[in-house]
Parts: sequence; structure tokens; C-alpha cells
Amino acid sequence: MDTPVLERRSCVEQDIDEVAADIQAAGGHAVAMPCDVTDVMAVDVLFRQVAEIYGGLDIAILNAGIDAEHTRVEG
Repeated sequence: MDTPVLERRSCVEQDIDEVAADIQAAGGHAVAMPCDVTDVMAVDVLFRQVAEIYGGLDIAILNAGIDAEHTRVEG
């Protein structure tokens, strides 16, 4: 089963809910899970939730950027 887990830190939660709904309406499976990827604890919670729901993660595509106003998170 392919299930995108959609995450976005700087959006309105409704935005990712709409994307997940569009994927589901097209016959796919998707879960919207807001997460601040600059917060190590929040990322840990996200991966724990994915593991609880799906039993693990096969592939992760991480596409996060940080601008000059944010500091880099070391993990």
C-alpha cells in the first residue's frame, strides 16, 4: 500500500488536509500530519506515529529548507 504522509511546517493545517483529501478522492491513500521539521522532538513524534499506524517506513523523501531566520537543527 502506498501512503503518502504529508507534512508541512509553515502552512495552514487545512492545506495539507486538502491535499490528502485530493489524493484520497483520486483513489490513493494519504495521511496529513503537521510537523515542524526544525524541531527534533516533533520529527521524532512524526516518525513514531508513522510506525504506530503503518508498522514502519520504507521510503522517506525529505524536502525541507531553512532560511536565514531559522537555525539549523542537529540531530
